[in-house]
Amino acid sequence: MSSISTRPGIRCGASWIASAPRAVQETFLTVSRKAATFEPGTNFVAWACGIARLKVLETFRQRKRANVLSEAAIIALTEDAPS
Repeated sequence: MSSISTRPGIRCGASWIASAPRAVQETFLTVSRKAATFEPGTNFVAWACGIARLKVLETFRQRKRANVLSEAAIIALTEDAPS
């Protein structure tokens, strides 16, 4: 598995890097939709980064779920496997 070091101590798989544009797009959409909830005078960058963090975690969870085979699929694959 290839991996890319983005900062010291942080390693990301190449497949995760491919998902980054979607997470960024979802972040911008959410920031736009929730703009009215931002409190003027507070830290906008921290607020937007909090949204970005949640979107990245959401994207990661969705990718993890998408890569899991159902029990029925596993059984079907083992039945068709040569002995």
